[in-house]
Amino acid sequence: MTQDITLSQNKEYRNWVKELKQRYLSARLKASVDANRTLLEYYWSLGRDIADKQYANTYGSGFYKTLSHDLRSEMPEEKGFSETNLKYMYISIAFILN
Repeated sequence: MTQDITLSQNKEYRNWVKELKQRYLSARLKASVDANRTLLEYYWSLGRDIADKQYANTYGSGFYKTLSHDLRSEMPEEKGFSETNLKYMYISIAFILN
């Protein structure tokens, strides 16, 4: 037990622990940024798919409602597939393509 107390009072050891903490936080932040980037790429590709398939161009078809329901049924634990979000995915890519 005395070795633990001595070690925790060692300045070099404490600095190393702080460095480990900082490296961990940096790695966690990088992972979060990478995950967000990948999801954004997915959302853009989904918007592009909707534009390419032109399912959304049929007025009154209930396309967004159906797609939203189907995606949420396939992935019930995921969020972000509301009718409105799907429309925004399409609109954002359609704006760039036109």
